[in-house]
Amino acid sequence: MKSFIDSSLFIYINVKVTNEIIDKIEKFFSHLNKNYYLYTNVLVLDEVLYISKKKYKVEYKDTMEFIDKFIIPYVTILCLSQDEYELSNIC
Repeated sequence: MKSFIDSSLFIYINVKVTNEIIDKIEKFFSHLNKNYYLYTNVLVLDEVLYISKKKYKVEYKDTMEFIDKFIIPYVTILCLSQDEYELSNIC
C-alpha cells in the first residue's frame, strides 16, 4: 500500500527527538516501510524546515540531520515540476 506522509508527522517527531526515542523512531519507520511504500515531496521537507524553526525554534542544522537520518533512508521523495502541475490541472 502507498502512503503519503505530510509535514505534521515529521515536525512532531523532529520536535520530540531525544536520545531516548531515536531507536523508537527508527523502528517506527522501519515498520512502516515493511508494510507501506512511503512517499513525501520536497514541499513537505521545506515546511518541516520552516515550521520547526519558526514555531519550535529547532535549528536548521538539527532539522537537516533529522531529515538525513529519519526521512531520506525510509521515504521516497517525490519531485514536483511543471509536469506534475499540468497533470493536476487536467480537469
